[in-house]
Amino acid sequence: MNAHERLERQLRASVARAGAPSLRSRLRLRLFSHGITVLVVAVTTTAVAAAAVTLVVSKPKNPGPIPRNVDDSAVAAAWNAAWAKDRTCEPGGGLFTRTQSITATPSQAMLATLPVLRRPATRGDRLPSRLYQRLSGRLWLPYIQTGAVYVRYVRLARIADGISFYLVPADKLGHPPLSTTAANRCYELTVAALQAELPTVPRAERAPTRRYGEAEFAVGRYNLETSKVYDGAFVLAERPGGGGSGTGGQSTATIRQTGVLGFSGPDPNLWYGIVPPGVASVTLRFAASVHGTHRLRAFSVTGNVANSVFVLSASRRSAQQNWPTSAIWRSPSGKVIKTVNERPFHP
Repeated sequence: MNAHERLERQLRASVARAGAPSLRSRLRLRLFSHGITVLVVAVTTTAVAAAAVTLVVSKPKNPGPIPRNVDDSAVAAAWNAAWAKDRTCEPGGGLFTRTQSITATPSQAMLATLPVLRRPATRGDRLPSRLYQRLSGRLWLPYIQTGAVYVRYVRLARIADGISFYLVPADKLGHPPLSTTAANRCYELTVAALQAELPTVPRAERAPTRRYGEAEFAVGRYNLETSKVYDGAFVLAERPGGGGSGTGGQSTATIRQTGVLGFSGPDPNLWYGIVPPGVASVTLRFAASVHGTHRLRAFSVTGNVANSVFVLSASRRSAQQNWPTSAIWRSPSGKVIKTVNERPFHP
């Protein structure tokens, strides 16, 4: 699930290193649907010798999966550290605005991508009353970055482990692009944060981790400069006693290309998201990783799709590992439809 638009990525960074789960969705920001070229230019004059770094944005290039000699948790920690210093650097722009409700009809492209939206609404499809403000009656989703929800088209996609998963179509998702100056500052913050993390990385992995991280950050910079506002959909997970999480909203084009992926935990730890028509099951693959003195083996988990939404229940250790390396989509017959690179370098 890859999106160069919004920005899914509350990030594998959120899931990495500390491994402390939260109720907020850990969204991946697929930065790698596009690549970037960094050009360093040395500028000198007869009087003063000076160095300048010029970032030249070219047509994005997929950097491929994370190499074995790269400490992804250090890269993830750098993302989080930079975002903590400047929230405008977050994939969603760091802005959580009051949710709007609209009664309009979603686009035909959205209805075709998410067929369940076409069925008549039932009482069970209405979002829980606690999500509506008592006085104004307005919808309020404090842990979701969103614009205007098509309230007549919200659908309860499924219930798993006692948690209700709503498929929510919305308009005005994403955020306007940042200026070049602001995007450059975000890039510099992540580079500096990774530099501070490198002493915690095994010596042999420091150079490749730095190179890989800087390439990832460059793609992130490109995405911040080229982000846009669009219509799409997200999943809202509501627990029986209140509280929940949600994925970031992605466009219909992104849903068809790479889907949407989110995480909620603990007890249980659930990975969930949206896939296009024709996908009957999803398998998430996790790479082996080391957390302190604990070495976790590689593993995978598979779950079925219902109403375009998949939910996978995994052990606690999955929340301690980095974002899944890949997601495999299969047809009803079990044939592999697509393997999505979930690891970056994307978000």
